[in-house]
Amino acid sequence: MWNILQFLGEGTYVSIKDAKSNAGRGAKEPRVLTLLRNNVTFRILPIGITSKKDVWSANDYSRVVGLFADGSTWAYKGWPMETVDVFNSTAGFHLFYADEKPHANCKQWIVEKIAIDKYKRHNDAVAVGKIWNCIDHFISTKMPEYLPENWKNPHMK
Repeated sequence: MWNILQFLGEGTYVSIKDAKSNAGRGAKEPRVLTLLRNNVTFRILPIGITSKKDVWSANDYSRVVGLFADGSTWAYKGWPMETVDVFNSTAGFHLFYADEKPHANCKQWIVEKIAIDKYKRHNDAVAVGKIWNCIDHFISTKMPEYLPENWKNPHMK
């Protein structure tokens, strides 16, 4: 949550440590973030607090279009499905440093494995483009009702 807006919104990866220090002393991790892309609002929610009823409703799980996985299985404890099935129903991503190996669990899950180079920030935009392309493809094939041309304005007849 500390660095996701800068990464997905601006195309630049900042380590969590640096993002926390940039937020200022005493800053708290955001619970909910909003990102606007192509006139579409994406609500970003952290997995670590999915069990908190004030953040996620039962309907939220069925509307997830993208999910970042770090390999931890505990993060999906409150989901209404098995961990493996979570990645069958959403576009999953596992970011890892290029000089390290992906997490063993993520090798078994259906997630796009994306290497981030610690020293080549100009490659970050390519990684972000890959993520958005996967999300766009997921929406167009699995959730076409989320395509802007399929939206219904409840105020129009």
